[in-house]
Amino acid sequence: MKKIVTEIAITTDVHGLVELEELCFETDRLDARHFRYFIKKPTALVITAKHKKVIISGAVVLFRKNSKIARLYSLAVHPEYRKRGVAQTVNDFIESSIRKFHCNEIRLEVNMNNHRAIEFYRKNGYASFGEYKKFYEDGTDALRMHKVFSDKRRK
Repeated sequence: MKKIVTEIAITTDVHGLVELEELCFETDRLDARHFRYFIKKPTALVITAKHKKVIISGAVVLFRKNSKIARLYSLAVHPEYRKRGVAQTVNDFIESSIRKFHCNEIRLEVNMNNHRAIEFYRKNGYASFGEYKKFYEDGTDALRMHKVFSDKRRK
């Protein structure tokens, strides 16, 4: 596949991010209002991956003041681009970006039924540390996962 451009989202990306949400998720979708809010919020990072200027992946990472823990709030990859390294490219960009915010840990929730995503996160060094019952709109449970970065990797 030709080059994927991974970058921080801007407001003109909102429409493409919403379309991606609709393709990727049945429930718990972010809408345009949420994306605009996160793009403007200084404690959030919205990331896009584009192929030929079309958004094929998007992610939202949240930060809290005085915390070294980031939260991966959402990660979506267009169905036609799955199993092609796009999620890995976005994950690498996220990990690089959170270090700039001086975070040494990232946490996320993933649908317990999303075995492909759980395996992806495990492959990338995430470990399970709990569950949330009935976390999603449709009543499914979430697995809580996190990854801790050593001081050496953050530099």
